[in-house]
Amino acid sequence: MDAQPDIRRHLLCGVQALLVHTSQVALCALSHRLAQRVAGWLCHASESVGGMEIPVSHEYIATMLGLRRASVTESLIRFEREGLIAKTRGALRVQDRGRLKQIACSCCSTIAVHAPLSPSLHCRSSFIPDGSPSQHREATRAT
Repeated sequence: MDAQPDIRRHLLCGVQALLVHTSQVALCALSHRLAQRVAGWLCHASESVGGMEIPVSHEYIATMLGLRRASVTESLIRFEREGLIAKTRGALRVQDRGRLKQIACSCCSTIAVHAPLSPSLHCRSSFIPDGSPSQHREATRAT
């Protein structure tokens, strides 16, 4: 790894993003209401697939969020009535991402900023030492 600093940095950025994402999702599960969590998940999922059409079932969302399928379905029905999404068999289409973001808890934006989908482009370098002693001291002092 020391012979390939770019690979090391890329892997450490990926680990950092995964840890931030996992920690934030766990905190969200303990702190926020169901509708906020579902709205945040839909925002994040639409970013992940790069579009507004998300090929997903209610059961899958429930599993990802650790919720009952019936509860997720109730939230999705409400979102559809409000014009935020459109449901089809096996997929959801986000129609008003801005309003979904307003409903979503702050965890959605925290994950987007601190655990981006492309960690190599947004890695917080102060947390990832390049191996030099001075960088290591700075990184350990920052944490």
